[in-house]
Amino acid sequence: MSNRDIIVIGGSSGATATLKAILAGLPIDISAALLVVLHIPARGIGILSAVASAAGKLPVKHATNGMLIEHGTVYL
Repeated sequence: MSNRDIIVIGGSSGATATLKAILAGLPIDISAALLVVLHIPARGIGILSAVASAAGKLPVKHATNGMLIEHGTVYL
């Protein structure tokens, strides 16, 4: 990624409805990567991935150390 246009979204476990609304309204050709951090139980990442994937058209990935960041992708 030559430039680092990113959008960061943070919230608590009660923010999933708001996250769904935000992701549903984003265009498929957004020129930024989205980094999402929510305070949830450790076992909740699978549920969060399912919620985020169903909410919008952008691909959703579970972020890992060293992962390349790409525009148009949501990283949890």
